[in-house]
Amino acid sequence: STAEYMGDSALIFMSQLFVGCLSIGFSSSAVAFLTAVVHKPQVLLFFITSAFLWVISMVFPALLEYIVTDLQNFSILTLLIGISFQELMRYVVFRTYLSIQATISRYPSMNKVFRMEDPTSSFAAGLGWAMVSSIMLYGPVLGKSNGPATYYMESCPRISLFVLSAWTSFFNTFLHVGLMSVAFYGYRRRNIALVASVTLLHILAALSTLLNEIGGGCQASLPLFGVASIVAAIHAAYLHYRSPATLSSSS
Repeated sequence: STAEYMGDSALIFMSQLFVGCLSIGFSSSAVAFLTAVVHKPQVLLFFITSAFLWVISMVFPALLEYIVTDLQNFSILTLLIGISFQELMRYVVFRTYLSIQATISRYPSMNKVFRMEDPTSSFAAGLGWAMVSSIMLYGPVLGKSNGPATYYMESCPRISLFVLSAWTSFFNTFLHVGLMSVAFYGYRRRNIALVASVTLLHILAALSTLLNEIGGGCQASLPLFGVASIVAAIHAAYLHYRSPATLSSSS
């Protein structure tokens, strides 16, 4: 019957939407994980550690917002507090890496097999940071994209909420892998300018998402978030290829 046909068509459409959004949001990070992380135990461990520390970085702002309920009325202030905790925890990730690296370096046999270097370790840390944040922030939305209908926000009537979340998750991977790599480079060399640039770019990327609260703002927020992510990735690649030997230093 016509009703059955329309029902089957809707089911096929939503299945395609679900698979498409899932592919956009997580395929790049999944490929990176399977090719660069999962086969190296020490890198995998650091990936998990970084992901856990991101979760910790979100707990403190949430507790603060729960205690000081008025913070919910100040989006920009809440965002800045959250980023402050994340950047603090990013430095904890680096210090944890140095501790693990120093421990492995004491034993020549372990260092030969489980050697940890800045490029691969910062990549794994950034990937862990990006994947867990995407799963926590956008996963619940993308998980509903296989439902009976699609959704639109009043502030974004032209782009499906599922599609918007998928592309934000996609760019989020490049953003945090890039920021973590640049941060490691800056921390290693005590380069305040580089560390500040990481925080600034993180703030700008986060502020762009607030445009989603304005009518039609998503048409600007997604491109701006994407630009910030690409800038972070290009900056990290530039630093790596400019001085790969130094970046790989275990000193």
